[in-house]
Amino acid sequence: MNGARRALHELRVADHSPPTFTASAWLKLDVEDDDYEGLGRPPSRRRLDHFSSDWDERLRQCLSDDEDQAGFGEGFWKEDQPDSFEDIAQRVWAALRARAKEAARAAEAAADAGNRRSKVETVAPPESAMDWQKAQEQGDVVALRATYEARWLVAQQATKGAAAAMRLEDVPWIAGRVPDNSQSSLIRDIVLADSRSVEEGKKRVRAQLVRWHPDKFEARFGRCFSAPEEKSAVLELVHLQSLILLDLAASLKSE
Repeated sequence: MNGARRALHELRVADHSPPTFTASAWLKLDVEDDDYEGLGRPPSRRRLDHFSSDWDERLRQCLSDDEDQAGFGEGFWKEDQPDSFEDIAQRVWAALRARAKEAARAAEAAADAGNRRSKVETVAPPESAMDWQKAQEQGDVVALRATYEARWLVAQQATKGAAAAMRLEDVPWIAGRVPDNSQSSLIRDIVLADSRSVEEGKKRVRAQLVRWHPDKFEARFGRCFSAPEEKSAVLELVHLQSLILLDLAASLKSE
């Protein structure tokens, strides 16, 4: 069993769903009323059946299919290292913490230089060492993001073979479970966790809109679902997650 399939198997037999927690403060973004990062006005969130063609096309062109949208690509999949899901998540978690420390140092240096009017709120990571699993159990949003990115990485790697197969429970949903409308705050905090600037936060939301665009998702994973009815159910849920992300993009306008 190769590394990706082993990790995918572990996801099927172990529950890594993040716990419910109180939403933390998040990055406030300035977005024009009728535009989101040049994509134009999004379609109505009531339209589950399809997106407007213009929005659809702009989303498709935002990022190439093989571009790593979150910054965790092949370098996080090392065949000479243990390849359990926990190992992958721990590596992503460590990278996110390193980025947070770097951002905290940069923010401190900027403050010392008198640049105290920055719109970016950077919270330094705790000094005490904490592993990914413990942090996730405590509802740490960066740990929850590490869990999500590790799930996505495992799913991508596991579906590269000719005989790749997925089930609904293998889909790397942002919140770690089948999406529903009650997850808006949780998804918002996971997507924006550890954003280091206003521009990075905007880019993060746009990348997730592209990642979960139904057409792009189907192009990447569609062939892995052997049962047509299961594939159809998954794509409906992908639509729903896309709508939750569109709600997030719309909410940024009033922040």
